[in-house]
Amino acid sequence: MYVFLIDSYIDDPSKGGPANVIHEFAKFLTKKGHSVNVVTSDICGEKRLGFKKKVHDGVKVNYFKTTSLYLAKKNKQLSFGMILWLLTKREKIELIIISQVRGFTPIMLSLARPFLKVPILLFPFGMSPKKKGLLRSVFDLLFTAPLIKSCSKIFCQSNSEIREVKKTFNLEDTNSCLKILPLPINLDIAPLEIKSSKNKDNYLLFLGRLDKNKGIDRIVKLFSKLKQHGYNGKLKLCGNDYGDLINIKKQINQSTIRDQISILDPIYDQKRFNLYQDADAYVILSKTKEETSLASLEALSMGCPVILNENLEVPLYDKREELFYVNNDILEMLDSDKNIPENEIISIKDFLEKFKDFKKRQEIFINARSVFSIERLGVKFYQEIRSVKGV
Repeated sequence: MYVFLIDSYIDDPSKGGPANVIHEFAKFLTKKGHSVNVVTSDICGEKRLGFKKKVHDGVKVNYFKTTSLYLAKKNKQLSFGMILWLLTKREKIELIIISQVRGFTPIMLSLARPFLKVPILLFPFGMSPKKKGLLRSVFDLLFTAPLIKSCSKIFCQSNSEIREVKKTFNLEDTNSCLKILPLPINLDIAPLEIKSSKNKDNYLLFLGRLDKNKGIDRIVKLFSKLKQHGYNGKLKLCGNDYGDLINIKKQINQSTIRDQISILDPIYDQKRFNLYQDADAYVILSKTKEETSLASLEALSMGCPVILNENLEVPLYDKREELFYVNNDILEMLDSDKNIPENEIISIKDFLEKFKDFKKRQEIFINARSVFSIERLGVKFYQEIRSVKGV
């Protein structure tokens, strides 16, 4: 039996992040004929799910009551039931896969480790950087570092995450347990091919959380600069409000091109792939380090080029011509409302023009799917699991 241990899990694409990635890999292992259990708390966001057990896509999900709703709202789930379940099932467990490096779950797993004589694999999901503070340093010394050093494999989204894990937890450069495993794309609901001609409705697209950390204000400013230099498309912002929608609308309403910018309700089904397909480019200019944008990988899988910045990485893919990196100097100019050199705007316009060619977009479509599909990455993940001694 393979066990995924995750604090907050629900089979809902709107939740994004670790839960969906875990589900894709769990589902892949199930198709391989393995018994897969997800062990999680009964909290998602700020409410209790009310579930005890369920089966989704062949994956058995076990929900255990969290002792404190207050702590759970701060993403500090405390569920003794999760660890007790592991201990009672320890004779049947072949492997444990975790997605937290800090919090109560890693503490309890560290304490139970001597009784769970099975390999542990880890997905850090961008949580390895250490914030300043005595409490965090003590916690890492007592629990996080020993747990990480005991892991048989650590799956990182990007090269930068590997460097961060090594630096934070003093791992050797030659440590062979650190592996690159990009976020997988579920193409089950995506079109099998792209159209030979895109719609005449030209637009730049952002799809994701409407959150200031995603750099929405930068995207609006960059779009405004492109319009000033003759770009004939629109800007579509698609996603759910993460507390910044009022400020985004205020910025748009103050713009002279507000009629060229639209905010769409979040889309989680196959329709989002149609949005990618018809966009001139997907744009994300993140203000914080977030390793990889899953939406950018989905966009590439539909033949859509991507405009991004250095806070993001597209693993195993970085030197492709379909990625346009806006450098930090330009972002600083956008943030301080300064004029951007004309040659920079022309470079972006030329980039957009180049990928109006169907053959170019077809190449992106084929290349991205060959790298990021769950079928390809699932095989890679499975091979790494099978290489672990005793599994």
